[in-house]
Amino acid sequence: MASSVYSGNCRNMSIFLSADFSGELIQTGDVLRAETSLLNHQMNHLKALYDHSIGKARLKLALGELTLEHCEILRE
Repeated sequence: MASSVYSGNCRNMSIFLSADFSGELIQTGDVLRAETSLLNHQMNHLKALYDHSIGKARLKLALGELTLEHCEILRE
């Protein structure tokens, strides 16, 4: 699965590299920086969703709406 995603990304990169935008070819470094930036933003978004869920669960735990028996992740 991971190799197919990787090969798909390589194919997409070669399409970007062969594209001509206003007379200039996109440099490989530019593409890699853009992909890295996108992955960083996606990771930050997932971390924010996780933090929100944990905070919400802790609030419900504090209010007595949730017990540790029903919330495995908070037992750690």
